[in-house]
Formats: sequence, structure tokens, C-alpha cells
Amino acid sequence: MCMKLINWILFICLAFVSCQYPEPDMASWNELPAEQSDSLRFIYQHHYTINYNFLVHNDSLQLAITPYDVVSDPVSWIDSTSLVLKKGEVIAVADIQIVPTDSVDSVYVKVARDQYTMGWIREKDLLRNVTPDDSISVFIRLFSNHNLLVLLLLGVVVVLFYLVRFSKKKSLYIVHFNDIDSPYPSLLCVLVAIAAVFYGGIQHFQPQTWVHYYYYPTLNPFALPWGMGCFILCFWGIVLLGISVADEVFHKLSFGNAITYLVGLACFCLAIYLLFSLTTPCYIGYFLLACYIAFAVARYRRFRRFRCGACGAELPQKRGVCRNCGAINR
Repeated sequence: MCMKLINWILFICLAFVSCQYPEPDMASWNELPAEQSDSLRFIYQHHYTINYNFLVHNDSLQLAITPYDVVSDPVSWIDSTSLVLKKGEVIAVADIQIVPTDSVDSVYVKVARDQYTMGWIREKDLLRNVTPDDSISVFIRLFSNHNLLVLLLLGVVVVLFYLVRFSKKKSLYIVHFNDIDSPYPSLLCVLVAIAAVFYGGIQHFQPQTWVHYYYYPTLNPFALPWGMGCFILCFWGIVLLGISVADEVFHKLSFGNAITYLVGLACFCLAIYLLFSLTTPCYIGYFLLACYIAFAVARYRRFRRFRCGACGAELPQKRGVCRNCGAINR
């Protein structure tokens, strides 16, 4: 029964990650005026257009007065004809121009901070230094930093190593190894693993779907394709389960043990997310997900405790007489 459930979960994961935004009928665009058709093609390929807002996230961003200043003299224009945008400033796309003579990047974007500060920059230089002006996009950009992910993974491994060691010596509680009698922590870890598989699958199989979401993010799962919608549903499930876990832990453990348990659980969830999101593109993540679900179920059953139906006291076995109130549990 357990293996059938795991197989169904894997089948659903594989089916959903293949979903993407519906492709437009580009043939019908040929019937439109040339300017409107080119604009639609640019939006579909580049995901932004005129009046789209960006947030500068690097220390400074150099702009040229005209795009031809960069093409004709790619070195000296920075000192003589450049404008500087500061980190944290919001800019809008004012114009887009194609410069075929530029062998580096033919797409030039005119951005403006205000009516007095505007200039041109290559698209690849612009996108490397800005983020869509949305808090979700900023979070995605931050969490996509590979150096940060490596440091987080190393830190999480170290913290988990010491927590597991201390849990054996000092009877500290930690998920899966010295767990509490509650299904919520294990369920939270499994849901994080499933969300990571969705994320890794979308990144690998349909990267344009993720890029489009990066430019137009939303937390409404019903306004997205199935794959992205399921990922956002997992996100909301993680939030709700996280609240339930915190409430359950503080009711079952002392304050100090509860804080230690929650720190270990957070590190464990982060390690799971990094592991599955990085291994799913090479298909190993799906096999690991099945193994992890079976492992989580087995560990939960080991730490599950039976309780009296009358007073709620712990029972040494599933059936029998309660030592606390004398009720017979059948």
C-alpha cells in the first residue's frame, strides 16, 4: 500500500512539472501591424516591455546618453558620457532599440529614474544589475545566488551534525532521530521535499515558465500553470504546517527544548530543499523522494505513542487498560 502511494506521488510530480504557460499563436501576429507584432514577440521572448519597472540591486549602474556611444567607443563612454544609477533606485523601461552593428548584444534598453535621469544600456548588462520591482522577485534573485546556497548548505550540515550528536548525548529532540509524538514535523519535511522536486523539475524541464514567473510573480496558485500552481500550493502548505508545528512543539516541550527542536527542523527543511532541488534535474531527486517518504513514515511510526481515548495519557501499547484513569482501550 505504501509503495503504491509513493508511485502515485511520483507520477503526479512528473505530470505536473511538464505543465507550462500556453504558447501564443504567433502566426496570427503576422496579420497585425509590424510595430505591434514586433512588440508582442519581444514581450514573449524577453518577458518585459516599455514601462516595466526594475530595481537596481548593484552598487551602481552606468548608462550612456545614446546607444551608439557604447557601440562606437565601448571604453571611454563610461567616463565622458555616462549617467550613474545607485543601488535601491527604481527605474522604468522607456524605450527599446535593436542595434545590429553591436556584436556583443544587439538589444539596447533605455531606462529612466525620472525625467532628468535616463540613458541607454545593453540588455544583458541591465538584467545582470537589476531585479523586477517586486518583493517576490527580489527574494527569488537572492535565493538563486549559488554562492549563498553553498554557504547555506555547509552551515546547515554543520548545525545538523552537532544537533544529532547532542540529541544522542543529552536527549535533545530532533526530527526523525529523537522526534516528538506528532505527525506535523515529518509531514512538513515531506512537503518541503515535494516542493523542492517541483522547483527542480520546473527549472530543468520548463525554465521559461520559471523566468516568466520571475518577471510576473504571484502567490495565487490558481492564476498559474499546473506545475507552478502546485509549487505555490506547496508553499502555502509549508506556511500553514509551519504554524501548526510551532504550536505543537511549544505545547509538548519546554521552551528551551522547543527552540532547539525548531532550529533543527528549520535546518533540516533547508537541507532537504537544497538536496532535492539540486538532484531533481539529473532525475536522482525522484528516486530520493520515494526513499525519503518511506524513511519519514518509518521514523514517525517508531516515535508514535499511543494515548488513552478517555484521558489522553500515554499507553505502552495500542490496546489495554490505562494506568492513569483505568479506562479500557480497545
